[in-house]
Amino acid sequence: MMNVSIPPIRREMAEQARAYIDQLTKPPGSLGRLEDVAATVMVNEMATFASAGISTGEEKGEKQA
Repeated sequence: MMNVSIPPIRREMAEQARAYIDQLTKPPGSLGRLEDVAATVMVNEMATFASAGISTGEEKGEKQA
């Protein structure tokens, strides 16, 4: 069996993810829990890219399409 360690969510990254999700074409919060899951996945992906030395553009304040 494989042990998997999930790092804690960084609050500032979660807030950035939530802000991005809220600007999408839909009423803010309309997807309920799915938006929380999406923000968590987004933060984990950003952290994974950062630890691998891959730039996401977020470091410079660039918005992803």
